[in-house]
Amino acid sequence: MSSPSKRPIERRAPSCAKSRGRVPNPVRPSLRGAPGGSARRGLIDLSFLGKLEIAGPDAREFLHRIASADLSGLKPGQGAASYVLSAQGKIQHSFEALATPDGFLVIAEGSAVPALIQDLETFRFGEKVGYRDFTNDLGALLLCGPNAEAILRAAAEGEPPPASAERSHTFLKIEGSSVLTVCD
Repeated sequence: MSSPSKRPIERRAPSCAKSRGRVPNPVRPSLRGAPGGSARRGLIDLSFLGKLEIAGPDAREFLHRIASADLSGLKPGQGAASYVLSAQGKIQHSFEALATPDGFLVIAEGSAVPALIQDLETFRFGEKVGYRDFTNDLGALLLCGPNAEAILRAAAEGEPPPASAERSHTFLKIEGSSVLTVCD
């Protein structure tokens, strides 16, 4: 039997048509290059994702200090993928940090939000930081395909979608509601 290091690494593109309920990364499923991703359009419900606001005067410095990614240079409308690690360097939480004027909107696995808040609190000393769990209050939809931008622009009555940079985001008015839109 060959050692694990000598075995070829199998890489598979995620498939929305054949996922059988599995999503390769529960925080950020991507359909680029996936079979079915080239369809004219697709709408996928991602409401199961956790949505946590971390806000306050010290929120940006606080999350930057404990996250694995460099979040210090992010401006509102920009985002980055990151982790919270244990003292031994093991991944405790995987999340997307979307910079807002008051801190971050963190997108994580829905069931992990309470544990994420608990773990964040272990790193908080005197920082003025507050948490608000929007998981049950906000839905999340993934609009994909080559016509996604045109569909979004039409729904938002001509308002420009977020910049094409990965994880860039903005709020658009769609049928009178403010809707967070994120570029994948």
